[in-house]
Amino acid sequence: MANWICVKAEFESEPSDWSIVHEVFAEHGCGGTIECSDPPGLSAYVYEGADAETNIAKLCDELIGLGATSVSLETVEEEDWAESWKQFFKPREIGDGFIVAPSWEEPPKSEARTLIVLDPGQAFGTGDHATTRLCIELLEEEVGPGAIVCDIGTGSGILAIAAKKLGADEVYATEIEEAAFESAQRNFERNDVEVAIWNTSTIPEEVPECDVVVSNLVSAIIVKIALALSEIVDEGGVWIFSGVIPDNLPDVQRAGEKAGFVLHSWKVDEGWAAGKFVKPEAI
Repeated sequence: MANWICVKAEFESEPSDWSIVHEVFAEHGCGGTIECSDPPGLSAYVYEGADAETNIAKLCDELIGLGATSVSLETVEEEDWAESWKQFFKPREIGDGFIVAPSWEEPPKSEARTLIVLDPGQAFGTGDHATTRLCIELLEEEVGPGAIVCDIGTGSGILAIAAKKLGADEVYATEIEEAAFESAQRNFERNDVEVAIWNTSTIPEEVPECDVVVSNLVSAIIVKIALALSEIVDEGGVWIFSGVIPDNLPDVQRAGEKAGFVLHSWKVDEGWAAGKFVKPEAI
């Protein structure tokens, strides 16, 4: 059975901005982080794969560099890892019209909100994190009946599911991590939505020009993929991004503008920035 390694960083006092620490974890493949208060700290899980030792060593060094007083490691069996997450994932309302609930609980009844049922497994995306909430709020503004949407780095599939439930005609998704790819497929079935998904780090040729592309990733990856995304966003279309700490927003804006986008708007929640790029229509 595959194992996971819990990496826990403790700090002498709570940082004024946790988002920088969250991003360091995310850059090392740890999207779902948990904040602790006594003592202040942050923990996440790293898959015990071939490159885990090197990856964890780099992560620990960066956490110490950010001021962590200690970084501890604990091996957790996959079954125990899955169970440990369940205590943190509870039903919650997101955006104007959604309620997200775990698959192992009786879903709450709501006539006013659309239900998304998830078992994230090893994937990021329960709706609890500010970056996911921001994306859903922006999707609600941009996606309607007939839209064509692509979710880059779909994780649990929550954003692709939301787009489909908002009325999108076609939804496409990519995911580089195999475990998250499989989790997203199960969640698409669980929510009875049709999403074409690929286990890849590139954009498949089958993805058509889209009205909306969404990417909830870290700043460095968003900057890296800006040019590629410009190839699939239709004129007048929108690129929604999240997972950016505000200090890195200028870098993201420059990358987007270099790729032919115009930054339309952005907002911050719990130390994370998300926004919308628009691809101007040809004159």
